[in-house]
Order: sequence, then C-alpha cells, then structure tokens
Amino acid sequence: MHFHVPKPLHGWREFAGEVGIIVIGVGIALAAEQMLEAAHWTHVVEAEDAALQEEIQGNYGSLVVRVMLQPCIDRRLGEVGEVLRRHDAGLPLGLTGPIGRPSNFTGSKTTLQMATADQSLSHMPLKRKQVIFATYGSYDTFAPIAAEERTGWRVIQALDHSQSLEAADWRDIRKAYYGVVDNNITMKANLKSDQDGQWLTGFTSFRAPDRAVLAQSLRTLPYVQNLCRSALTAGKSTEFANI
Repeated sequence: MHFHVPKPLHGWREFAGEVGIIVIGVGIALAAEQMLEAAHWTHVVEAEDAALQEEIQGNYGSLVVRVMLQPCIDRRLGEVGEVLRRHDAGLPLGLTGPIGRPSNFTGSKTTLQMATADQSLSHMPLKRKQVIFATYGSYDTFAPIAAEERTGWRVIQALDHSQSLEAADWRDIRKAYYGVVDNNITMKANLKSDQDGQWLTGFTSFRAPDRAVLAQSLRTLPYVQNLCRSALTAGKSTEFANI
C-alpha cells in the first residue's frame, strides 16, 4: 500500500489562500441556506396572510351584522320600554308578536393562533402586524359586549309568554332591559369608523363583507325576522341599516 503524505504548506500566503477558500465555501453555503429559508417564509407568510384576511373578514362581518340590525334593535327597545310602562300602569300590554333578538354571528381567532404558533406572524412586516392586531383587538372588545347583549335579549324574550309571568319575572325582564339599553348605547357609540379607536376603524383596509349576502342570511333567521317586525303594530317591519 502507498500512503500519500499531505504536502506541507509553504508560507503564510499559501495558508491564507487555503483558509480563504474554506471561508468562501462556508459563506456560499450559508447564503444559499438563507435564500432557501427566506423563500420558504415568503411562501408561508403569503399563505397565512391570505388565511388571516379571510378570518378577519368573518370577524368584520359580525360587527357589520350588528350595525345592520341597529334600526330593528332601536325600535324593539322602544317597544319593550313601552310594554314595561303599560305593565306598571296596569294597562293592556298590546303585544301582537314575538320579541326576537339580535343575530349571534360570531368570529374566530383560530388562524391568528396558528400564525403565532408556527412563527409566520413574526416574519410579517411590522406595519402589517399592527393592522392585523388592530382588527382582532376591536373584535375582542366587541365580542363580550355582544354576548352580554344577547344574554339580556334572551331574558327579555320571556315577554313572549307575558300572560304567565310573575313578579320576579318582570323584575328580571326590567333588569335585562336596562342592561341591553346600556349595551346598545355602547354599540352605537363604537361601531363606527370615522374616528381613531372606534371598532370598525381597524377593518377599513380589508375588503368589506357583502352586505347583500349578509342581509339575505339575516332574513332567513326566525329570531331576526321577529326582531325586525313590530311587536306592538301588526305587520309593520323595519329595514336593515345601510352601511
């Protein structure tokens, strides 16, 4: 067998050349790896951003639905207040139809949680993250008030069985009524987009939900049909709000 002994380096110049070749090779490998990683994250971020936009539009729709129902809610609260006044005065209630309640369309944060967990959100530009989190912040503020409002309306719906109500039931209805009135004031004050900090402001850079599609969906819901139909004047209905 023949053994080949490595040739010794002759001087620092040759040594530096060998080291330079190694450094350049490592640099090329690292650069290639970084390019591949950047391409990977570009693809992932684009996919996640598209999914986030879809989820945000769904959340946006929940707020828009509440705006659309505002005229129905305002009139029904006026009617419920009148029913309570008549009850206190010992007068006939004059109810001609069911009370109904607002729609319980809900949003989601599943995609945001996924984008946070897989770190794709951290690779998005800061401005984009600010816009995205602004929408989720608005929805997080809106959602618990909407849930509280719906709970109050479910209590008020006991008026559908007004003939069997007892004193304690009337107390519960009155308490729920004042709570819903307070919720309604909060909703009307914040479900706008003309000032910074209002709930719809953060959504303005996203495609608005199709109002016609939402209106069609609402018209199929029995409790929304009841809400938008007068409970004191037979046959008279309120149209959804234009937004």
